[in-house]
Amino acid sequence: MVLRVDQLVELLDLGVAAGPAANLKPGDPNPVFAVDTERGPWVIKTVRSAGGAWWLDRVQRAASLEQAALAAGVAMPGVAPATPGERIGMWTPAGDGTYARALVRITGSHPPVPLAPEVSRWVGGTLAAVETVAPPIPGAWEETGYPTYSAQEWADWLDEARALDMLSSAQAVDAAHLITELNERIEAGIKDCPALKVLHRDVSRVNILLTDGGPLLLDFDSAGPQVPWWEAVGHFFALASPDLGRVEPDRRSIDAAVAGYRAAGGEPGPAAPEAFAGRLAAELSYAAFLLWNACGHRGGDAAWHRRCAHGMRRSLGALSSIAASAQRWSTWLR
Repeated sequence: MVLRVDQLVELLDLGVAAGPAANLKPGDPNPVFAVDTERGPWVIKTVRSAGGAWWLDRVQRAASLEQAALAAGVAMPGVAPATPGERIGMWTPAGDGTYARALVRITGSHPPVPLAPEVSRWVGGTLAAVETVAPPIPGAWEETGYPTYSAQEWADWLDEARALDMLSSAQAVDAAHLITELNERIEAGIKDCPALKVLHRDVSRVNILLTDGGPLLLDFDSAGPQVPWWEAVGHFFALASPDLGRVEPDRRSIDAAVAGYRAAGGEPGPAAPEAFAGRLAAELSYAAFLLWNACGHRGGDAAWHRRCAHGMRRSLGALSSIAASAQRWSTWLR
């Protein structure tokens, strides 16, 4: 389906276009458009439905958090008024399995990483504010979207990668030992993990916008179940280093984030290595995804497989470093 911006503007009742639109993600299967109308500047986002009850549930959960955060006054872009008719969460059907939504477009820039202490403090306070209104989920860990896999599953995938020359024999052995250690750490954290809530899960630098009126939090579309303290710790450290696992996090950024979180009423968990269980689980799940792609299980050409193999090796290296540093870093959370 070829998306026409004028049709999306009409569908979302944004008024009459006042100039040409710009595709902010050219080549992306889910394009994002910047468009001006007589009612103001907008960003129109699109998404292709993955189908199934799980996708509908994910979209509805993300919408529940975004709506609660908007109502609570969390600093974020405004959304276009709801149009009459069918909606899935915050999305309006645009035909052929495509959905669209519009947000107010605001001028700003993304911060460099590590975050400056004042921005990091804002992140801490904002995550605490989001936690306060986040819907609880009486569900299981598997619902976080960061699944763990058995040693045998990993062994089979690593053997396949070795046979395809994506890993050397030594690298495959080292990876197997690392994955066993990480699974034990994650499972220990899950054993006593607190209740899950619907949380943002993607507070990266590109989802923070510095504006004349202060920072804004963008893009709630990846929101889903997570443990609040694990979410906060994972984001604090990722935003304190341009390459977590290879570049030491900036202690000033961490201190400011934790202070902002506490001051805004966040509920810190233990200052212990278990606080990194969520970050380790997310990174390990991503490494598995890259491994499947490298072995050709998700399509793509040979160049794509090599890129994924390179990413997988980097991901495992970063995981090893994060795991080794968790004890020391956890003392920064006190």
